[in-house]
Amino acid sequence: MANILHASVRKTDFVARYGGDEFIVILETGDILILDNVSARIKANIEASNRPSKPYTLSASMGVAIFDLELDRNFDIFIKRLDRLMYEDKARLAIGS
Repeated sequence: MANILHASVRKTDFVARYGGDEFIVILETGDILILDNVSARIKANIEASNRPSKPYTLSASMGVAIFDLELDRNFDIFIKRLDRLMYEDKARLAIGS
């Protein structure tokens, strides 16, 4: 997954494992269209990596947001908001299955 994430973003963007199977990607942008394009690219690259010959299938749920100093106040609050958005995405994907 880390290789897919790194291949999906610019060299100036930040990718790191955040916990067990969670990663964080930080982009230097305030443009929601760029965020949407990058998240779509990540999902497409994950989907393209899935092959019938592999014994597993990768998937991803994402929380995507722009840091808002008034709304988030600090990084911990921002991470909690992203986590909530990720679980909402996970629930949407489960309903669509």
